[in-house]
Amino acid sequence: MTRFILILFLILTQLLLAFDYAFAAAAVTAATGGSAISADTAGGSYTALTGPVISEGVTADIGIGTIILNVPSGFIFDTGGTAPTVLVTRIAGSGPNTRNINNVASGTSLAITSITTAQITFTVTDFTSNGVRNSLTWQNVRVRPSAGAPLASGNITKSGTSSIVGVNGTTNFGTLTETAGAKNQLVYTTQPSSSATVATDFATKPVIAVRDQFGNTVTSDSSTTITRTVVLSTQTCGGTSGTGTLTSTPASGAAVTAGVMTYTAMQYSVGESIKICASSSGVTSALSDTITVNNPVPTTTSISPTSKTAGDSGFTLTVNGTNFVSSSVVRFNGSSRTTTFVSSTQLTAAILTGDLTTAGTFSITVFNTTPGGGTSNTQTFTVNAAADTTAPAAVSNLALSNPTTSSLDLAWTAPGDDNNSGTAATYDIRYSTANITDGNFSSATQVTGEPAPQVAGTSQSMTVTGLSANTTYYFAMKTSDEAPNTSALSNVPSLATSAAADTTAPAAISNLTASNPTTSSIDLAWTAPGDDNNSGTAATYDIRYSTANITDGNFSSATQVTGEPTPQVAGTSQSMTVTGLSANTTYYFAMKTSDEAPNTSALSNVPSAATLESADTTAPAAITDLVASDATVSSIKLTWNSPGDDDNMGTATSYDIRYSTLPITESNFSAVTQLAGEPSPAAAGASQNVTVTGLAQDTTYYFAMKTSDEAPNISALSNVVSLATLSEIISPVIIPERDGQVVFPTSVSFSGRAYPGGRVKFFRRSMIDIRETNTYVLDTETTADSSGRFEKKFQALLQGAYFFAVEARDRDNRSSGILSFTVNLISNNKLNADNIFVAPTVDFDPSTATKGNDVKVFGYASPDSLVEIELDKILRYNARSNQQGYYSIAVNTSRFSPKEHFLKAWQVDALGNQSPVSPIKTFKITLLSNPKADFNNDNIINIVDWSIFLFRWRSQDVNLKKLSDLDTNNKVDIVDLSIFLKAIKG
Repeated sequence: MTRFILILFLILTQLLLAFDYAFAAAAVTAATGGSAISADTAGGSYTALTGPVISEGVTADIGIGTIILNVPSGFIFDTGGTAPTVLVTRIAGSGPNTRNINNVASGTSLAITSITTAQITFTVTDFTSNGVRNSLTWQNVRVRPSAGAPLASGNITKSGTSSIVGVNGTTNFGTLTETAGAKNQLVYTTQPSSSATVATDFATKPVIAVRDQFGNTVTSDSSTTITRTVVLSTQTCGGTSGTGTLTSTPASGAAVTAGVMTYTAMQYSVGESIKICASSSGVTSALSDTITVNNPVPTTTSISPTSKTAGDSGFTLTVNGTNFVSSSVVRFNGSSRTTTFVSSTQLTAAILTGDLTTAGTFSITVFNTTPGGGTSNTQTFTVNAAADTTAPAAVSNLALSNPTTSSLDLAWTAPGDDNNSGTAATYDIRYSTANITDGNFSSATQVTGEPAPQVAGTSQSMTVTGLSANTTYYFAMKTSDEAPNTSALSNVPSLATSAAADTTAPAAISNLTASNPTTSSIDLAWTAPGDDNNSGTAATYDIRYSTANITDGNFSSATQVTGEPTPQVAGTSQSMTVTGLSANTTYYFAMKTSDEAPNTSALSNVPSAATLESADTTAPAAITDLVASDATVSSIKLTWNSPGDDDNMGTATSYDIRYSTLPITESNFSAVTQLAGEPSPAAAGASQNVTVTGLAQDTTYYFAMKTSDEAPNISALSNVVSLATLSEIISPVIIPERDGQVVFPTSVSFSGRAYPGGRVKFFRRSMIDIRETNTYVLDTETTADSSGRFEKKFQALLQGAYFFAVEARDRDNRSSGILSFTVNLISNNKLNADNIFVAPTVDFDPSTATKGNDVKVFGYASPDSLVEIELDKILRYNARSNQQGYYSIAVNTSRFSPKEHFLKAWQVDALGNQSPVSPIKTFKITLLSNPKADFNNDNIINIVDWSIFLFRWRSQDVNLKKLSDLDTNNKVDIVDLSIFLKAIKG
C-alpha cells in the first residue's frame, strides 16, 4: 500500500511540474493576413500583416536582448513607408511603468531597432518585474513576394539574443503563402501527338493550363472556358482554318478544373498538317506544335457493277472497302475519276463514256492523298467487246514528194480500226499512170512492202521504187481492219518522177548591187538567174560578206548571211537587207546560186558599201587601279592606267580628279574639291600620274576620279584611295650651355619598335644642300631584330635644316605610314629620337567580300601588342600579336551595308604606350556572289564587265591581263572565263 502511495505521489508531482512550465511559457500568436499573397505583387505593393504577438507567461520571461523576426525565403519586408513598431501591453500585474518592458507605459508603440528586407529587429532593454506580465504586438509589418515564380511559402521565425521561455528558432510567427496571380495566358503543358490518323483518337491528348504572367498555374480558377480552333500548320492563331473537324472530350468551350484542361479524347477528320489554337477571353492564346494528321491506306473489297460493253455510256461505279476519307479518289486504270465520299466504307465514282470505248480489263483502285495515304489493292473491271461493223476511215491526206528518176515518197496519217479510233490491220496501196477511181482501183498496180498500220493519228510513209523517169504517177490506198471492214478510197495525188540528171549550173549573177546603208544594215539587189544557166528557176542562194575583198579563194570563209530569199524564175528582180553589221565599216558582198542537183554557179560580181557611223553611247571604263603614293608634308602623287574613249578602247577626252578629307562616294563626288590642271587622257592602257599639291600636313586625303569622252559620256567612279601627308615635327631646342649660346645637334639617332624581321627605311632631305632634289630620298634602311627593335644613327651632318622620315615595312612589304621629323643642325651636339613606336600594318582578305561572309583583317605589329581596330569610326575590335608580330581577326559582314568601309588601327604595348594611327584602308561589301568579276566596281556584273574582261583577255600587257585572274592562280585561262560566265548569269 505504501509503495502504491509513493508511485501516485511521483505521478502527480510530474503532472504539476509540466502544468507549471506550460503556464509559465510565453505564448506566440502568429501573424495573420499572409495566407494568400498574390504573385502579381512581386515588385509591387505590400501585404499588411496583423501581429505577430508574444504574451508572457506567469514567469514573465521575455529577456533582455534583440528579438529578430526573419522573413521566409521568397518574401521580403517593406523597408519603406511607415516603419513597423512594437506595442507594449500590460496583461497582468500592477505598479509603476518601470515594471513594464523597457520601462514604458502600457499601450506605448516602441520603434524597432532596424529593418532590412530580410529581418525586423527590436531590442528589449529591460524586462518586466514584480509579477507584471506584458505582451509585445508587432504593428505595420508588410511583406510581398521577392519574385513571381516559383511560388514561395514559409513561416516567419525568431532569432536574436533575447531568450523567451517556450519560444525558439522554429516557432511559427506567421505563415506566408504566395498564390498565383491573375490569369494571363494559356499554356500547353502537354503537347498533342505530333502525328495521328484521320478519325482516330490521338495517342497523346493535350493538357492546357491557365497561368499567370509568371507562368504559375492558377489553381483557384475553375471558371475559365477554353475555345479551341484548328489552323493550318503554316498559320498562327486567327490564320487560315483547317478544312476538317476536330472533336474532343471535353468539347470546345468547356471550363477548366483547378486551372487545368485535360482532354481525354481527341480526333481530326481530314488528312493535313494542323495546329490547335486554344483561346479564352482576356488571356493570351496558346498554339500547339504541328500535328500531321495522316490519311490511312485504303482497302477495296468489291465494286459494282464489275463489267460493261464497249460503246456503253458512262455510269456511276460503287466501290466498297475500308479506310476511305473525304479526299479519297477512285482511279480507273490509273486515271482519277470524279469521286463522291459516301462513308469510310463506300465511295461512288463517275466512269466516263470514253473509258468504255475499248474492250479489255481495267484496274479500279482508290487513292488517299498525303499526308499518309497511298493506293489501295486493285479490283478488276471488264469492258466486253462489241461486234465490229465500223470500217477504218478513208485516208484523206495521202501526199507525194521527193521525186527521183525512179522513185517517189508517200506520206499519210494512219486511220483507226473503227473510223479514226484504234489500229487498223492492213493497207492496200496502188499506183497507175492514169487517174485512179473506185472502179479501176483493183486493176492498178499494187506496191509491195506496205508498212503495217499504226495507231490512229500516227504519221506514216514509204518509198515506192522501180518507177520510170520523167513520168507522172497517180496513187491511192484503202485500209482494212481485222473483220475485215475496208475503208473508202483515199484521195488520189499525182507527181512526176525526175528527168535525167541535171549537169547545167545556174548562170553567175553579174548585177549584184549594195545600197541604202545604215549604221547596221545594207540593202542588196540582183536579177535571178535560172536553174540551167538563165532558164528555169534555181534552188538556193549562198550570199556572203566580208570586210576584205571576196574572191573564189576566200568565198567559203566569208560570213554567210541568214534568211536569203528563195530564187524566183529567171529574170526576176530580187533583193534583201543584210543586218547586224558594225557601224562605220566597209563590207564586200558576193553570192553563188545552186540548182536542185545541186550545180553551183560561178562567183557573182563583188560590190562594196560602208555602213554609217553611229552615235557614241559608250562611256570610258571606270579606273580601277588608282594609287596614292609619295606623300610629302603638302603633296601626294596619284598614278593610274588610262581607260579608253569607249570602255577600254581608244583615247578619252578629259579627267575629273577630286579629293577630300572625308571618304568620297558617287553621291558626294561633285561636292568635293576638284584638282586644277588635270592631265589629258592618254591612249587606253597607258600609265599616267599627277601630283596634288597645296595639301595640309599630317592630314589623310581621299582621292577619286571620273573620265569623259567627247560625247560626253562619263565613266563610273574610280576606286577611292587615301593617304596621309607627312607631319612636320620640329625638334626641341637644347638648353643653352654656360657661354649663353644655343646648342643644336649635329648628329641624329633614331631607335624604336617596328615588326620582327621587318625593314625600316630612313629618308632624308636637306633644305640647303642644292645637290639633292627637293624630295625625300632613301638614305638607308635597316632590319628590325626578332623583338621588332631598330636603331639608326646619322653622323657628320652639315649645319642647316633637315627633314627626316621613317617608314617601317613588314615582311610582306606592307607600310606603316611615314613619320617625319625636322631638325636644325648648327653646332656639335647630338639629338636622339628614342622610343619610336610605329603603327601596325593592315590588310584584308578579301578586299571585296560578299555580304554575310567573313573578312580577315591581318597585319604585323610589335610582338605581344594589343592591336585596336576601328571600323567606320563606330565599331571597335581587338587582336593580340604573337611573338612574330603577326595578328589577325575575322570580321563578319552580316550587319554591314553594301558599300566601302573604312578602317584604321593602332597598337598599345604592355605599358599602355600607344602608337600613331595606321594609314586608313578601305574594303568593300557587296551583294554579288563573285565580286572579283565586277571589274568597274558598280555592284553589277553585266555587259560592261564582259567588255573589260575581253579587253584584258586579249591584251599583250601581262599586268593588265592578270586583272582577269578570277581564280587567283597567276594565270588567265578558260577557267577564268568559266568563272566569269557563271558570275554574269547570277
